[in-house]
Amino acid sequence: MPDESRPRPARARPAIAMDMTCRRSRSRSVRASASLTYIVGTWPRSSPTAGVDVSGKHERASRGGGVNAQPSGNAPRAGSRAWRIGVMVLFGSALVASCFKYTGLDSVGIDDSVYRTSIMEWWRGGDPYGLGLEGNLAGTSFTYPPVALLLLAPLGALSAVGAHNVMTLVTATCITAMSFIVGRALGLRAGRTVWWQWLVATVLVAGALRSGNAVLSALSLGQVSVFIATLCLVDVLVLRRTAFSGILIAIAAATKVTPGLFIVFLLVFDRRAGIRSLVWAAALTAIAGVVLPSETWNYFTKYLWDTQRVGDAAANANVSVTGVLARSDLGPAAEQWWWIAFSIAAVVLTGAAVRRVWALDSGVWSACLIGQVTCLVSPITWSHHSTWFSLTGAVLMLWAIRSRTQGWFARIGLGVLGVAIIVALYKWALIWSIPGAPVSGLHGFLVQNVLFLIGLSGLVGLGLVAWRTRSAAPESIRAMNGGDGM
Repeated sequence: MPDESRPRPARARPAIAMDMTCRRSRSRSVRASASLTYIVGTWPRSSPTAGVDVSGKHERASRGGGVNAQPSGNAPRAGSRAWRIGVMVLFGSALVASCFKYTGLDSVGIDDSVYRTSIMEWWRGGDPYGLGLEGNLAGTSFTYPPVALLLLAPLGALSAVGAHNVMTLVTATCITAMSFIVGRALGLRAGRTVWWQWLVATVLVAGALRSGNAVLSALSLGQVSVFIATLCLVDVLVLRRTAFSGILIAIAAATKVTPGLFIVFLLVFDRRAGIRSLVWAAALTAIAGVVLPSETWNYFTKYLWDTQRVGDAAANANVSVTGVLARSDLGPAAEQWWWIAFSIAAVVLTGAAVRRVWALDSGVWSACLIGQVTCLVSPITWSHHSTWFSLTGAVLMLWAIRSRTQGWFARIGLGVLGVAIIVALYKWALIWSIPGAPVSGLHGFLVQNVLFLIGLSGLVGLGLVAWRTRSAAPESIRAMNGGDGM
């Protein structure tokens, strides 16, 4: 006769089920709140490779890492968090003030004037994509998809000066956000990382961005390019592995076509986020088609394929490979085939590099790799679109400073490359003011294509770091993300 005092297995099942339900609920709660606490940081630092096989196979994390990490007893106090917020506000305010000091409060940008006049023409019932609209420079026109008209519509209600000030504020805010996000993602977080490491990384990233040609040009012109890059960066770093992953990339791709390459990489490495991004981009385009039916039709059937509307591809400010080919006078057919060949090779090699770091890093290296190759293979990439170049220089420099497990040769080489990229992007405009600057021969080729070469060298540097990760020990992967001391 069985012993009635012994507990029956059936009575333990509800407790097990309840425990599993609580764990799933807690996991969903942690995922939902991860993006909100990303920049400020409330969790201790843990190895980004915890529970991940560096050979490329994924295992369930046994502890720490990513958005699934659980709070522990050594989380920072409320006073520490308040201090961080205060530092962020002060630093962000100083950065915004420096941007307004650069542009002034009464200036007008060329690009934001195009946005504003095109929106006003749309409101009057005209063609926002028409050439020679009143208030625009001769030959300039709106070149973005109709979704951008909806996104930038508030500028039409402002004066020319007011619109430029709004674009300056947006760009300055994006620089601040990118600086804090990248500084945190490189390992400068709560827990073992002390406050000055986090602050130094943020200042270095902000300095690289603020001094780069892309940001300076975006501030002067009133360009939307820094905002587009920020959307992609926040999506990859902050919203990764959440229910919102891919949405900001969709907004960027629907606003400016070239970020669509991010969607391609998402479809390969995070299919659910890629499908979500594709659906959102299509939905936004459909909404624009309902609001602006004729403009949407004309854009995707005519304006999108007319590269002359964007500008002369042979201009020195075109940092894409198409600019290099156009300046080489190879002929239209040869230029097109070389562009296709280079683009396929660059995207495939970048995909191989992203594959090595996608599951292991915090997203910085993946985002920079994709952003860098997007600039290089785009049909036209103006110098003010190359925000990723400055960011790549800062990332390589910080990797060289913080890494403790890599060899000195690699650290010095890639660190010097990062500094050279930052300095070159700050000084590149001086090249065109040098009397008698060469325009032919090897020297002429280097001078005319300096920005493309900067972008290509940055992509190679990122690829070299990514290429070492698969056979590296978990400690070196953590060092790549900034896990060990400075």
